Amino acid sequence: MASSDRAFRALAQAEPDTVARLLRVVAPGLLPPNVSLEAADVDDSHAHGLPPALDADLVARVGEEDVLHVELQGYRDRGFVDRVVYYHLTNVLRFKPRKVSTLALWFKRPPADQCRDVIEVGDVTVRIRNIVLGEIDAELLLGDPRTCCFAAAADAANVGEEALCDAIAQAMMKDRASWYCWQMAVVAAASCGRYEYFMQAMRRADMEPMVIEDLVKFGEDRGFENGVARGFENGLASGALSTAKESLVEVLLARGLTVQPDDLRIIEGEQDPTRLRTWLRRAATADSVEAVFADEG
Repeated sequence: MASSDRAFRALAQAEPDTVARLLRVVAPGLLPPNVSLEAADVDDSHAHGLPPALDADLVARVGEEDVLHVELQGYRDRGFVDRVVYYHLTNVLRFKPRKVSTLALWFKRPPADQCRDVIEVGDVTVRIRNIVLGEIDAELLLGDPRTCCFAAAADAANVGEEALCDAIAQAMMKDRASWYCWQMAVVAAASCGRYEYFMQAMRRADMEPMVIEDLVKFGEDRGFENGVARGFENGLASGALSTAKESLVEVLLARGLTVQPDDLRIIEGEQDPTRLRTWLRRAATADSVEAVFADEG
């Protein structure tokens, strides 16, 4: 799971009101006025007979009749459509008779096959509302200190990237933003190529810069190959082979490369850290998945 998911999920569970404020800006009318979100535990131990526990980012009760399900996607994910349908249908069963609405937040606009308003699976039709933060005017999010942490992913055309990051850091300092909000801001900045700007803004605000652990996005922003390799080395040093394999797949997907089932089987079956390290370095610059495994036939 990428750091964007972890950061958003932690923020949403700890401060659902922050997400509510964001939605009132980027999706007017979605939430009733003066109604707060009550975050629900996505791992429902009482849901006997239902599919396995959810790994959703935010599931929240809205008033007495509705449920809101929110997913934040900071990167391309070819499995997103299937996953979001599963989450939506599970929530429909779990919270019956409440009405379930599903919203997908994206840092950047993904390929059309991943950003669909209507998803049909057999006889089932699921409607999803998609919001691309990168297409939202950053000044709209700067207007509320609680939504500033998402502004680092917004459109900075009217502000400028350096000025935007300075405004975010200053507003969050003034509001004494929580650690969850700071983490979300750093991840949003890194995912949109503004990591250096935000680190400099934090220094100017007398804040200790935060280094994110997501090697995929950190690598994209700081020089893909060096950043990914450094993060990957840390993962291997801790013996996290499974995490390293997941990271390799995420790098390939983040670069828009198609990962076939046979490719996944090769990755999953590999137990040699040295070979995984080689594959990841290639993945940072390779033009195809085949090139990553060029000498493994």
